[in-house]
Amino acid sequence: MRSDGYMVAAYLGLQLSEKLALDVAIGSGDADRKTGAQTKNDIDRDFYAANLTYAHWHGAFQVTGKASWLHGKEDVGDNVFAGTKLPGTGGTTKLNQGKLGAEVGYWIDGFMPYVGVAYARDTSRTKTVEPWDKTALVWSAGVNFFSLKNKITGGIGYQGESNRSHTENDTWTANISMAF
Repeated sequence: MRSDGYMVAAYLGLQLSEKLALDVAIGSGDADRKTGAQTKNDIDRDFYAANLTYAHWHGAFQVTGKASWLHGKEDVGDNVFAGTKLPGTGGTTKLNQGKLGAEVGYWIDGFMPYVGVAYARDTSRTKTVEPWDKTALVWSAGVNFFSLKNKITGGIGYQGESNRSHTENDTWTANISMAF
């Protein structure tokens, strides 16, 4: 199975204190999924998320702890096999997930490579035919960049889940932000 698509999101971050921050995001996207040589369907996705982050500096090292909440919904269109739509094969899935994690980064002249691990627990999810693994470890690594002079930030990162019996999730993300 292969899924290709995009996601667009609005983001708001608030600095609550010197070490504590809150951020929220809401987004929507679209994807095309191929489940075989001639089978495909369209997918519409929506989500909202919130993160509470505590950050502490030790010299050039930054150690962060994060508590997160995610709600996601995915509407999958009916399968199309060899150009023929198969009614009743689509559906809607929903997920609510909480996450607690830690990350360590190292500041190098405007760049911060990082590694992290988090414990994720699915608190509710649309039932599937496969057994439901409610928990996972989420591993992350990447690099962020910051240029206050040019008012631009961004990054590229990888996340992978482990400890789930019937699913595998590997995600690459990239982002860029420009202040006006």
